[in-house]
Amino acid sequence: REVLIARETQARLAPASPLELPGLRLEQRILPAATLSGDFVDYMALADGAVLFCLGDVSGHGMHAALFTPLMKGVFRGLGQETFASDLEAARARCDDALRQTGTRCHAAVCLGVVAADRAHMRRVGAAQFPPPFLQFAGTCRTVELVGKPLGLFRDAHYGEVPVELAPGARLLVFSDGVLDGRRGDDDVRIEELSRRLAVVTGGCAELLSATGVEPEALRNDDVACLLIERTAAP
Repeated sequence: REVLIARETQARLAPASPLELPGLRLEQRILPAATLSGDFVDYMALADGAVLFCLGDVSGHGMHAALFTPLMKGVFRGLGQETFASDLEAARARCDDALRQTGTRCHAAVCLGVVAADRAHMRRVGAAQFPPPFLQFAGTCRTVELVGKPLGLFRDAHYGEVPVELAPGARLLVFSDGVLDGRRGDDDVRIEELSRRLAVVTGGCAELLSATGVEPEALRNDDVACLLIERTAAP
């Protein structure tokens, strides 16, 4: 019963999906593991027209990992009420502080970013995010590397921002590492295979996850989170 309650709570905290905004479409989906895990996805429009987004994956399994979702939901939503959208490093530091203050010794891989109001530009910071995000455009799919240590472990770590240009029709695809479970080969081989599978997908998160060949729930040892950000037209 506790597992069911925790999963229902995680589902209720998820953002609207899909979210249609001028020039932008966002969608998210999380496939649960056989045991409780701590994947998290959120996004929101800001007062200046920009859009803040985040995908996170906390270490470990069980109730402490599941509690990551409401914790990060509160921290993330608080960021939108402040000036952090213009300073992703400060936003990342706020998330890092919140995780360390739990005293659980958990750490998290996170992709945090903001899409500009003109929809042509995006900035992101990453904290041990793997696999890296994929940029899909005109039948191609390539990775956009992120560099950074996990949140919750290193108080003075610095994470540089990575700029990304979004042409009309371009799509940023972000996954948690559960999408790679069950795949053979080293990291480069697994990422290359995933890029090939994703390049031909034009649908939303359900179709993207299906194309990756994720394991059925009964066999999954980890959640699989998917975030899709698509530039649809000029705002």
